[in-house]
Amino acid sequence: MLAGVAAASSQERVAAKQVLSEMTVADIRNNPVIAYEDDCVTRLIQDDVNETAYNQIKNWSISELREYVLSDETSVDDIAFTRKGLTSEVVAAVAKICSNADLIYGAKKCR
Repeated sequence: MLAGVAAASSQERVAAKQVLSEMTVADIRNNPVIAYEDDCVTRLIQDDVNETAYNQIKNWSISELREYVLSDETSVDDIAFTRKGLTSEVVAAVAKICSNADLIYGAKKCR
């Protein structure tokens, strides 16, 4: 169990994914795993976020962001712009609620 935070059962794992899917992009950006003040990598990532892109998606749930990435209506260019508004922790959250098939399909839309 990594850092004592892993789910102890499949039921806990499902519940954790549900909670994660309901969090917003802003929730995750505003609560990084390592505080901005304590880590130069966190500062670099946070400072590199494109605020215009971020402001368009900050109120989306992680589930809504997943659906956006997987939508046939979302273009490669749409994703290229949106990703500039994401931190690596938000990307990890989306990946955590995706199936393997979702990850493969979504990756094909990224450049």
